[in-house]
Amino acid sequence: GAGPVLASPRSGSSAATWRHALASRLSTPVASASVVGLGAAALFGADAALASSAFAGSFVAMSAPGKLQSTRSLVGAAALAGLAQVALSAVCVGAGGKLGAAAAVGVLLLRSLRAASAVVLFSRASRAGGGGS
Repeated sequence: GAGPVLASPRSGSSAATWRHALASRLSTPVASASVVGLGAAALFGADAALASSAFAGSFVAMSAPGKLQSTRSLVGAAALAGLAQVALSAVCVGAGGKLGAAAAVGVLLLRSLRAASAVVLFSRASRAGGGGS
């Protein structure tokens, strides 16, 4: 269905209606990333590398919901994406798509690290429990 209809302030709409309408419009990953990007530019405007790293991290939120199941995973992947953005900015000068590529690298790195840690934990548990053949 259609999103909420915004009434004008003069029509007697309450502040709660405006907050609900604004929240529903900003609750999409794309809108959230836009808000983070604007905030990063305002906060870190003098340092373009830091602002773009923060913006790259916000692109992680556009990942499929099943890829990052917790807030901690989302924050970890966003931090890795920020680091990837710093690395990519020196290599891919003038090329577009770095923010999305950095976000993809951040998510892939986090998922790889989680898989590797699961293998290590399973291996340790097998040795400690005498699960060898």
